[in-house]
Amino acid sequence: MANWHICLLVSVLSIDLSRSQSEVFKPPVITQPRTRMDWYYSMYSDVTVNCSADGVPAPVYTWTVNNQPVIQTPDISFDTVTGTLKIPSFTTREQATYVCTASNSVNGNKIVSYAAPSRLWQTRTEMVDEGSISQTVPEHSYVKMQCKKKIVVGSQIKYNWYSAEKTSISLDNNRLFIDLDGNLHFTYVIVNDQILNYMCGISAAQDRAIILGTRNNVVVTGNSNISPIKPQAVYTNNGVKGMRFSTAKLECMFSGYDPQSPYIPAITWRDDSGKIIETKEPKYILSEDRRTLTITNLQEEDERTYTCEARNSAGDASAQVFLNVTSGPIFINGQPIDQTVSQYNTVQFNCDTRSASREDPPSPPAWFINGQAWGSQIDPNKFELSPDNKILTIKNVTKPNDIMCIQCNVSNSEDSILANACLNVLLPIKIEREPKLEQSIVYGDNLDFTVTASTDPAMTLSYRWEFNNKTYIGADHPPYMSFNPSTNLAYINTSSLTQEQYGEIGGTYRRVVFHLYDQKVVEINVILRDRQIGPLTGAVFDLWIIGLILALILLIIIIIIIICCICRKRQEGDYNVDKKETGAGLDPEKELKEKEFNAYSRPVYDEYAVYPDTKPPGDPEYDDAPIGGDDESLGEYGKEDVTYFNEDGSFIGIYQSKKSPPPQPNESTI
Repeated sequence: MANWHICLLVSVLSIDLSRSQSEVFKPPVITQPRTRMDWYYSMYSDVTVNCSADGVPAPVYTWTVNNQPVIQTPDISFDTVTGTLKIPSFTTREQATYVCTASNSVNGNKIVSYAAPSRLWQTRTEMVDEGSISQTVPEHSYVKMQCKKKIVVGSQIKYNWYSAEKTSISLDNNRLFIDLDGNLHFTYVIVNDQILNYMCGISAAQDRAIILGTRNNVVVTGNSNISPIKPQAVYTNNGVKGMRFSTAKLECMFSGYDPQSPYIPAITWRDDSGKIIETKEPKYILSEDRRTLTITNLQEEDERTYTCEARNSAGDASAQVFLNVTSGPIFINGQPIDQTVSQYNTVQFNCDTRSASREDPPSPPAWFINGQAWGSQIDPNKFELSPDNKILTIKNVTKPNDIMCIQCNVSNSEDSILANACLNVLLPIKIEREPKLEQSIVYGDNLDFTVTASTDPAMTLSYRWEFNNKTYIGADHPPYMSFNPSTNLAYINTSSLTQEQYGEIGGTYRRVVFHLYDQKVVEINVILRDRQIGPLTGAVFDLWIIGLILALILLIIIIIIIICCICRKRQEGDYNVDKKETGAGLDPEKELKEKEFNAYSRPVYDEYAVYPDTKPPGDPEYDDAPIGGDDESLGEYGKEDVTYFNEDGSFIGIYQSKKSPPPQPNESTI
């Protein structure tokens, strides 16, 4: 009975798993917002923030505010179906950081995905009103009027200065300058400057109103000295901080007076190598008065000290501005990205970060699975963190259990980043039918190329043919093939081909079945047994190469043997008999002259009676003695036991101990 229950439970689980695998699942992948944004709204604005995700089943949305769940009230609410957050009357009370979460359920598991944060700000500008401020200075002196502010929150903040009549003042051909903080600088003052009251005005892009501040005026006393006044650095925004990829503005202000045009000092900018910065480079923008250098698309290498120089007829001056390029955590090799893989693969999510150069490193990443912090509930056989906590590995993923979203949080001195990525797991491509992978045929046979396959229901399969370095897509197919793209039935009837056509069909056919995340390849090798083509051609080619190599090796061996023989012969030919005889105390040339070696001729038979010791051994009949032919024929020149040659092979000198025979006639008696 117990076994029956176990079998029933296993059957039910198997059915549920099979049903789950055949369904379409997709985690809630965030589509908006993907990057952190700052939003500015004027007071009492009707605020709407959108959030959307793509998932199956359809995602359900919630929101958090400053890491706490948003409680729906008339003042703030969100739509769980569309993801829209609404604040009908926005004030500083709702000013905060909001994060959208999208979730769905896959096989009973809740999958949670986080959108990038949205920071909502109420635009506010408030000035300090101190009544009236007055300054008294000599003519041609430098004057600064400060723009005093209480609060400035907003985007595209603009500063301007106005007269008491609330009209914009003239900058008088750049003699006056408004810096990034709204302060008003006079390169030098003239008497006419004292006729106005000056007020700093501020406005934001979201508000049309202009807020005015304290009144300022200047009393200009006469100055009989009209000689040039040397430039002097009176203001810089040294230490300006710019975030990576943003834009930074560097400012330099010099006082100085020149009675001749251009009256105000001429300014030049240089980088830390001393190179003059020109506006021809798109990265740099110089203002008309050249007091402001704008650097676009900031990179870490832009962090350096820049020098501004001013010159007039009285002399020159310089000042330095350091630009600090900073950033929140910077992802190395990219932040975690959404992944879709086939079942049984292993996937990795990277959360390796660094800080900007010359800044403290970020904290180690903190990991979350579906919004739940990493802890003891994590299966160590499935999930693995690298020793430095920067890489998460998920092993042998399956559908639907390993469909999930992961998050990693990293912080440094500038910012904190929560990165989100989702994992979707698909059933792999399965080849349902394939032909014989090697088909050896003769003319008249049929070839089968039919390949069918299946895959995850969320995907649509595509097919292509590859043959003879050509690719055939869709309904297109290799030559002489009958192919039905709707059923994938494919074959070649060779009996319908000419002999020439038949000779072209051998080789390897590749049927590629694929979709965006997976691919399977079926290779069908066609061998024509009655033709040396296809794979056989390759084999013959290989044997020809081997034969050629063996022939070359044999030829090299023969050449080496010939060279050795030639060297041996040359060595033997160099043996110097004359030198050896001379070394033994003999004089071969004298012997040859005295013995007249070349005059010797064969003696007549009767001469052996006079010189019996010279008679050849063997047959007593001289006529029977062979003329030449063996070694004994040389016996006529000496006794039988006398060595015919010296050890060096010569016979020169062996006659010096013999009695000289009488002179012989020059002609032979034979």
